[in-house]
Amino acid sequence: MTAGKAKAFKAVHAEMLVRTLYEAHGKALLAFAERLTGDRLIAEQVTQETLVRAWRENGLIAGQGLPPRGLLFTVTRNVVAERRQAEVMSPLASIVHEGPAAC
Repeated sequence: MTAGKAKAFKAVHAEMLVRTLYEAHGKALLAFAERLTGDRLIAEQVTQETLVRAWRENGLIAGQGLPPRGLLFTVTRNVVAERRQAEVMSPLASIVHEGPAAC
């Protein structure tokens, strides 16, 4: 197999992995993320980020030898924590949340 074909095969395999993960765990991940964030839109973004990370690190999920659900929930929790940390660290976060100053 040439390097180009191997790369294409790996990409197709990764896409299939993400589709399979979403079909099997997407609803549960979304519900979990919504409970953590309290916001459906943010929960959808968190779920997408979780699956993107699964796609980027497809060897991580496949190589664990464990059911992926627990790992996906851990990644979801980490994504939410990272988003919260980013909000705390961003000087604009308080301005956006508080709105414009009263005149």
